[in-house]
Amino acid sequence: MAKINVTSELDIDDAQAKALRETLGCTQAQLSGRLVNLVAAAAHEYIDMFTGVAPIVTATDMRERRLASIILRGDGQIPTAAEVARMFGITPSSAATLIQNVRAKHRLKLEPAFDRALFAIVEGATANDGKYHAVIRNPALVRLLNDILGQAEVPQTPVRLADDSLSRYLIDPASRTVLLAALKPPED
Repeated sequence: MAKINVTSELDIDDAQAKALRETLGCTQAQLSGRLVNLVAAAAHEYIDMFTGVAPIVTATDMRERRLASIILRGDGQIPTAAEVARMFGITPSSAATLIQNVRAKHRLKLEPAFDRALFAIVEGATANDGKYHAVIRNPALVRLLNDILGQAEVPQTPVRLADDSLSRYLIDPASRTVLLAALKPPED
């Protein structure tokens, strides 16, 4: 595989810089570092287009390919629906659907990143009052956790929103055990 080192300087005005900082959730000093992965994702999109690897047919195809590329070439984090909504100028519910569709259509490439993110959520959940509590700011990831539970041999209680929160979810102990087993990364 050929490695190509590309460096470039971008001239943007103050309004664009402000909009980028708000969208990417970073300071001016962090902006270059945050843009590096996005620029690499865009370059790969052009390479795919120039080499005929995967033609883009619709605007939805373009969004899905761009989000997949951002996840693949990013820091391994799955962006939240709110972050995707800001990046693509769509509603948070459309962004959550886009995240799910991207995972489904690019499953082979993206499954490891999604599984790591899901495992980290479940493993990091804290025990309290006989349940595990996890803060999940991405409804698409909650849906994916519940998809796993729905496929379990023995019916499990779904991951559900706590009554007094917009982002704190409850995971029953048995459901947590099933999720950890399904998502456990392979040992080296």
